Amino acid sequence: MPASTTRERAVAWATLWRQRVERLPVIGTIITEWYRIEVVDRSMAIGAQALLAVLPMLVVLAAFLPHDAATTLYLEVSDLVGLKPSDSQPLGALMTGGEGSENAGWIGLLIALVSATSFARALQRMYARAFALPWEARRGKLRASTIWLFTWIGFLAFLAWWGHLSGDLPLVTGIVVSVVLELGFWWWSLHYLLLGDCSWSDLLPTALLATVAIAVVVRSSDLVMPVYARSMTGQYGAFGFILALATWMVAMAGVLVLTAAAGALITQTPFWQTLAVRLGIPGAHTD
Repeated sequence: MPASTTRERAVAWATLWRQRVERLPVIGTIITEWYRIEVVDRSMAIGAQALLAVLPMLVVLAAFLPHDAATTLYLEVSDLVGLKPSDSQPLGALMTGGEGSENAGWIGLLIALVSATSFARALQRMYARAFALPWEARRGKLRASTIWLFTWIGFLAFLAWWGHLSGDLPLVTGIVVSVVLELGFWWWSLHYLLLGDCSWSDLLPTALLATVAIAVVVRSSDLVMPVYARSMTGQYGAFGFILALATWMVAMAGVLVLTAAAGALITQTPFWQTLAVRLGIPGAHTD
């Protein structure tokens, strides 16, 4: 059988099954939306930009911090990814080994920060696509992404401080306050990154889903990442550790993309619109 005929049959088979799935009442709508915003491509792009932009920024930033502060930053990043210091030694060598402070300068810090804004801009484009916003000609995108980036860094530092403080509080109280803080940050982030083009009501489902999904990924990382990172590091050395870190970032990016698409769909349902009005959420409306 000619190769062209085989390819044509494969394409026809895939198209047929996609059409059948898309006709399903709920699942079809979700899959169609995921296809529209290019879930896999967006996840890979955001994950790669996070690796290539945020990681160098953290390394250069640690070079300018006192050693104790750099160590704290390194431990918090490791804990976020679900790794113990013994499993993240390559990252520790970069952030606390002292070599960065000798090689990094103010120009290096500036380049790292400018490069890191690409991660925020990628998030902007993804959310704008999820909510079907006209974005290319929108002004103020760069300023918003830059300010959000610094706010995000500050929020991570605040979470590190809160993590130590909440240890003295009752378990339920600490969890509730942490969830409220995360929800508030992501709700504000969506509104700010999209320059206020979406109402608070339309953004709340995405913020809720993102908060829950991120918590699940972080908790799951405690079980998965140590074994995976040790395996990759054992096979490929420091490069293997970077690959493991890249996998985690792509997974986290995938969570953000999926929750954005699902949240945008929820806001279109009469149930959510009615509920938002009853709760008095800003921007709520009924058609």
